Amino acid sequence: MGKYFLYSLVFFTLLFTQCAKSVEPQRYNQFVLATICQITLYDEVGESAADRAFEELARIESVFSRSIPSSDVATFNRLSRESAGEMMEYDLTPEVAEVLSLALDYGEMSRGKYNPAVGPLVDLWGIGTDDARVPLDGEIVEVLPLLNLEDLNLDGTLLTALGGTELDLGSIAKGYAADRVKLILEEEGVERAIVNLGGNVLVMGNKPDRSLWKIGIQNPLSDRGDYVGIISMESTSMVTSGNYERFFEVDGVRYHHILDGNTGYPVENNLAACTIVTPRSIDADALSTTLYSLGLEEGMAFAEAHDYFEVLFITKDNKIYLSSGLEEDFQLTNGDFTLSRL
Repeated sequence: MGKYFLYSLVFFTLLFTQCAKSVEPQRYNQFVLATICQITLYDEVGESAADRAFEELARIESVFSRSIPSSDVATFNRLSRESAGEMMEYDLTPEVAEVLSLALDYGEMSRGKYNPAVGPLVDLWGIGTDDARVPLDGEIVEVLPLLNLEDLNLDGTLLTALGGTELDLGSIAKGYAADRVKLILEEEGVERAIVNLGGNVLVMGNKPDRSLWKIGIQNPLSDRGDYVGIISMESTSMVTSGNYERFFEVDGVRYHHILDGNTGYPVENNLAACTIVTPRSIDADALSTTLYSLGLEEGMAFAEAHDYFEVLFITKDNKIYLSSGLEEDFQLTNGDFTLSRL
């Protein structure tokens, strides 16, 4: 009896140790996609899973980056500049065409406020670089015709565009990358993980104790690490866009990086941030910019008209607005903010 108890105790101890070891988080960090990306695994898998994921992120960057001369996007932009003023054709890679197609859909739904051809405007403002400046009105007027989405026609992989048009898929490619990482981790046998691509968060499964992941929502009016609340998540993604991410100030005026493709200037409304929660990170990425650009009232109406995502808006006057499907999953933790309804 004592020997049986001892064997049982040893077996239980080994089992408990194995379980505890299986949920010990394995964190991997790498600078890619112009940001610090972190992959945290909660399954007993080898380091090769993270290695494959980071290799895929580097490959995606090499295809979508505007600053890597050999990328598909940079190649199109260069040829487009060389054909300025004339219609041109370019055969995109299938994955760039796939991402651009979705970006064009969101551009149409937002009536051009979300714009994947905003490249010339991004270069003009230089926000996030040492060359950031407020362009002259005449400079903006000059590039606005290059942002006309009606001059872009995508047929399969063949893109027809007005020469001088430049793509910028930075507001959607990171979401695409997160979804690709998820597929790779699933192939490696990962069931529980957190993928954080510089604020684009994707969670796989639930926590090792079977409870929901709890992800903090950054306070856009304060320093990093200060949260307004927590969203409980399972097998989904969350992306935030806001005027606090990349900006510069001139004479007390903040100029942020979310540019309005219709006006040529940073989007102006009462929003400080917009957070999207939805299964596909590519949708969350594009929608966070789209709904921020639409503003509170129109953005909330857009969200309630579609059932595949939820949204959280934070206004500059410390109010938080939730779409109906998010009300049970959000917990307010910051007393400086209040929950409001339209």
